Amino acid sequence: GESIIERLRESGYRPRDGYQYDEFEGLDPRSPELQKLYAREPTGERRVHIHIREIGRFNHHYALLFRDHLIANPDVAALYAEFKRQAAAAFPADIDGYLALKAPVFGMLHGLAENWSKRVGWKPVNNGAGPTSACT
Repeated sequence: GESIIERLRESGYRPRDGYQYDEFEGLDPRSPELQKLYAREPTGERRVHIHIREIGRFNHHYALLFRDHLIANPDVAALYAEFKRQAAAAFPADIDGYLALKAPVFGMLHGLAENWSKRVGWKPVNNGAGPTSACT
């Protein structure tokens, strides 16, 4: 973990100190299953959020499942995109309000994605060797 953060820092990225935690209703907010490292883009560059999760943890599995579910279901992806636009408009300067609005939607999408994964026999494809994107 630390070598990744140091390499990002050397490249101009702005990592947060220590571990951050994803939020997921029903799990302890400080659970190791939600632990991650986080960094932002170099100053003045296009906005980038880098989330580094441990392979096999709940939040790693969920990020891949979420990504693949949205790719396989463009109608759900379009609805989620519209939700994010409206949530951002409703809370333009209040990240806590935005996240509070987003949390129950994540729970609902997690249920949909889990059901989808069982129907289609989904398994995570990314082995952690490269970047993943979950558009969360």
